[in-house]
Amino acid sequence: MKVLYLANQQFLSQYFYRGWKNAFEALACQIDCLDYSRQSVSSYLSNQPASTRYDIIMSASNEGILSIPAEWANEMRTALVINGLPYNSLRLSPDTQAPNAKEEEVKHIAKFQRKLIWSQWMPEYVDYFYEGYRRLGIPVISMPYAADITPWGLNPEAIESPDLDILFIGNLKHRAKQNLPIFKRLFDLSSP
Repeated sequence: MKVLYLANQQFLSQYFYRGWKNAFEALACQIDCLDYSRQSVSSYLSNQPASTRYDIIMSASNEGILSIPAEWANEMRTALVINGLPYNSLRLSPDTQAPNAKEEEVKHIAKFQRKLIWSQWMPEYVDYFYEGYRRLGIPVISMPYAADITPWGLNPEAIESPDLDILFIGNLKHRAKQNLPIFKRLFDLSSP
């Protein structure tokens, strides 16, 4: 499989790209990264040899998607896979840090024959906050974030009955003031 990932030079874009890069390379797939802020996707794709065909073009938070030529992707049978921003009739987001998708972005996504929006939110949130995509025939799935362990060469083993009361995978630091008191209350309810 061959993947083109769109990312700019910002830390968050590169962080997401590295996680996907490690995952695809672990599966023996090829993944290329294009800084869409320095070169348009259309010009990049038009300068590729005719034999070049990407199976998937990916992006996070709708980055660079307006410059992806839908006609080219449809002709090449390339799938568009986006970690999409919320899009619903009330223009609401489950997180103040996650803006809503722009109307023009969503209309552009709808032009692709093979497309998928995925969200890190649980299915109930996806049903509500991403309903606008589904209204336009764009499939949406819930796929929560997971830790990228490949840089450390770890090979996780399944534990049949873990000795845990609470397991948390995520990031508390960016919301420490709001999140830590909640976790402290949870810890008070569990055994040491």
